[in-house]
This record gives sequence, structure tokens and C-alpha cells, in this order.
Amino acid sequence: MYEFKVQGMTCKNCVNSVRKAIQSVDPKADPEINLPAQTIKLQSVIDFISLESALEEAGYPIIEKL
Repeated sequence: MYEFKVQGMTCKNCVNSVRKAIQSVDPKADPEINLPAQTIKLQSVIDFISLESALEEAGYPIIEKL
């Protein structure tokens, strides 16, 4: 289980972009995204570095691992 806070997620379009970025590296992932807190929880078999890279590429860098 991964849980982290991202930077720059401010609207529903951002949530969709974050979901798409995560699913680009793990198509089976179903992230739990909390927009007001800018946090993401997800169960994934993909390594953290791949998730981090995909989110950073999409413009939502991880700022804190929870």
C-alpha cells in the first residue's frame, strides 16, 4: 500500500490526470484520491519509483510519502 501527498492537484481534471498517470504504469490500480488533502492511497505491485516518475511526468510531483 502506498500513500503520499502530491503537489498541484487542484480540480477534478487534475484528479483524472493523476488517475491516468498511475494507470499508465499499473492499469489495474484503483487509486483513492483525496482532492482537498492532495493525497493518494493505492495498492499496487509497481515499484514506488515508477509511480513517482509517472506522476512527476504528469506534473504532480510527490512531496511527501505518508
